[in-house]
Amino acid sequence: MNIDITDRGAVPGGKVLCTAEIQRAIDDCNASGGGRVTVPPGVFLTGTIWLRDNVELHLEHGSVLKASADMNDYNALDAYPQNYGCDAEMWVGKHLIIAHETTGTAITGTGTIDGSGDAFYGEPDIRPRYYWKDGLALAKDPKVMRPGQLVCFIECDDVTVRDVKLTNMPCWGLFLLGCENVTIQGLRVFNDKTHANTDGIDIDTCRHVTVSDCVIDTGDDAIAIRGCAHRVIKKRITACEYVTITNCTLASSACLFRVGVGQGTIRHVRASNLTLERGEAGMCFQTDFDGHGRVNIEDVNFSGVSAYGVSYPVIIWEGNGANVRDITIENYRAWCMGSLRMNAAHRDTVSGITLRNCDFRIIDSPFEMTENVKNMRGRYLCEASNINELIFENLRILCDEERAKLWDGGARITNCTGKYGFEGETI
Repeated sequence: MNIDITDRGAVPGGKVLCTAEIQRAIDDCNASGGGRVTVPPGVFLTGTIWLRDNVELHLEHGSVLKASADMNDYNALDAYPQNYGCDAEMWVGKHLIIAHETTGTAITGTGTIDGSGDAFYGEPDIRPRYYWKDGLALAKDPKVMRPGQLVCFIECDDVTVRDVKLTNMPCWGLFLLGCENVTIQGLRVFNDKTHANTDGIDIDTCRHVTVSDCVIDTGDDAIAIRGCAHRVIKKRITACEYVTITNCTLASSACLFRVGVGQGTIRHVRASNLTLERGEAGMCFQTDFDGHGRVNIEDVNFSGVSAYGVSYPVIIWEGNGANVRDITIENYRAWCMGSLRMNAAHRDTVSGITLRNCDFRIIDSPFEMTENVKNMRGRYLCEASNINELIFENLRILCDEERAKLWDGGARITNCTGKYGFEGETI
């Protein structure tokens, strides 16, 4: 079955709210056993819509699902038990598209999902810093806040997202929690680079996920892999695992890749053939966020990566006793402003960290090099502490003579074991 949303009364033009008509098309398709619901060319204004089992929401080329700027047009905060918001970040659990505990649900097509984020953000705060270098914009009205994740798949099976464009988001773009057997291909995400919390893809406590051929240019983390197992209620999934990511180009004002955050486990992750631009960190592995959470990270491999204009090529941080082990980063070239950072607060928590065939080339920072800016950037080109089995194989950090004058030294490595010599023109 193929149902065009205009056959159920949806009106293009972006002026008339079409939530009920779009939902009727989805529900009718589901009631008939499944099929495709088509959004034709044109702009269709909508509040929250719910996807159903075996229904493909297909956005034709030139079509736009435009999110309402009225928070009253969205779901209730208690619409499902896994829902949540974040007062500290000023967003609530209201979403444009929700698939809740569905099977065989898909979003496809080359159309656009526009989150109307510009209706909810204020002006950016600009200051010298190595993250959000172009400024950071928060909610325009802290009392109203902003809608949360734009597109949500919550504890779903057999998920497909292909070719669609997400833009102008008020929060994370594509959020998957507790899902299994997920295919994300050809997703395009374009967002204002100053808008806070506008992650491209967030994969949280999911299993068997493939991400490929995506282009993401956004404000916050381009791709985040999370381990918030406590938020998964129905399924017995305790780890985010068996995730592959390949052939993607990513740009961000925060982390290009963030691996961490949560209270569970992240393991068996492979990422390859990637180009990265801007961003605080090319790759960030962290067991907690501002002291909250405690996630274990195991068996992660990055290979074939190029990054330009990042602040830090790699950040590894353990601050709460969780384990980080067996991380391999290889064939990675980065033009970066700040130091290679790998630090653990405890002596026996981080082990098996290997960097192989990596070139990190120091470029100029866009700020006056005050003492405060130097502290943010890092005093040494490589800073590592409390890492066991730290292995550098053909690692080069390249810094010319003039730039070298702005650093205290080449490497400061304390309480580490392993083989961590440098090769090449390293200061």
